[in-house]
Amino acid sequence: MRLNEFNLSNVVSDYGAAALKGLKSKFTRDPDSEISTVDRMGKEKFINNFISSAYSALASEIQSG
Repeated sequence: MRLNEFNLSNVVSDYGAAALKGLKSKFTRDPDSEISTVDRMGKEKFINNFISSAYSALASEIQSG
């Protein structure tokens, strides 16, 4: 199971999940390894909110025809 498939925010807080992802990215040398934990947490929240809004709008449009 990949780390981003596992919803860490349910197990640890949002800050803890961002910190663990930052630690993982330092070991794998991802380009996101230089992002601070708070910035990573904000990025994750933004992406989750954006996808949720897009999904809701799309589902609403499909149901309305």
